[in-house]
Amino acid sequence: MQEALAHGVPVVGGAVDGIAEQIVTGENGTLLTPSRNRHALAQYGEICTQGPREVYSPLEDNIVEAGILEPAEVAACLVQWAETPALRRQLGQQARVRVQRDFDLDWYGERLDDFMQGIVHGPTS
Repeated sequence: MQEALAHGVPVVGGAVDGIAEQIVTGENGTLLTPSRNRHALAQYGEICTQGPREVYSPLEDNIVEAGILEPAEVAACLVQWAETPALRRQLGQQARVRVQRDFDLDWYGERLDDFMQGIVHGPTS
């Protein structure tokens, strides 16, 4: 997902775990709530039901039962982007800008170094 955003490709994702920190509906993609029971995929084989039983829902700020996205909702989003090239380009451009602005590797490295230094040497005041 991060790679798609960095290359200017808008994404559709589920509002779980850290995905909601990366996708903003109408800015760089579409965030959907996984409302379908993941066991609905069992018809395609038990392997399709593997995965976490619970996930973090930032919308509820709680741990919830894992679900899957409704295919019709995903399809509707993709059809809208396919039929509206200007919207797709705008979302893609904003996706790239957001990744460059908010997900800088050097910034993450500095924060990780600060965190590790705090563990090794104690917090700095």
